[in-house]
Amino acid sequence: MPIDNSKKYYGSIARSLHWLVASLVIATLVIAELRGYTTRGSDLRKLVSNAHYQIGVAIFILGWLWLGWRVRQVQPSITPPIPRWQRIVSNVEEWFFYAMLIVLPILGVLAQQTEGHSVVFLGLTLPALAAKNDAIRPHIEDLHELLGTVLLWLVVLHVAAALYHALISGDDALARMAGDWARRRRAPDDGPARPRD
Repeated sequence: MPIDNSKKYYGSIARSLHWLVASLVIATLVIAELRGYTTRGSDLRKLVSNAHYQIGVAIFILGWLWLGWRVRQVQPSITPPIPRWQRIVSNVEEWFFYAMLIVLPILGVLAQQTEGHSVVFLGLTLPALAAKNDAIRPHIEDLHELLGTVLLWLVVLHVAAALYHALISGDDALARMAGDWARRRRAPDDGPARPRD
């Protein structure tokens, strides 16, 4: 598989970043939900919270790498072409998702630091972005939780759109990222691609 994107398919780096970040985002959303069922101050809660922090910082780093790769690469087109409104929605969703990969981890770090805790990632203490501040901490936590919920629904929307393109629309939107697995599920007699208004 080529490293770079082509006009028809995403390359190996874009695919690897996509599926890795997707897996980590789903994992941290699940962990965040499970954290609410643990007892405050318990060892289990500390373990779950630490896993959430580690994955969150990893997402932040990978998000920048993914974004940097995204702006340097050609973006594969969808065949047959999708309606203009779908392209607009897709672009808005994509860039909002990139923003969430950056903003949410920063808010998570700020929430911890304004509570008076340092954030350690793989043994390295992250730079202090804020001092302990009990007045602003609840607002940061509320915003972090709100955007986390938005991200959850964004993931649901993304998965639903991918399934729509693969199972109903019949175009190659999913195949561009999933590769041979998705291409084999397209009907062999699709015929020539025809633009849709």
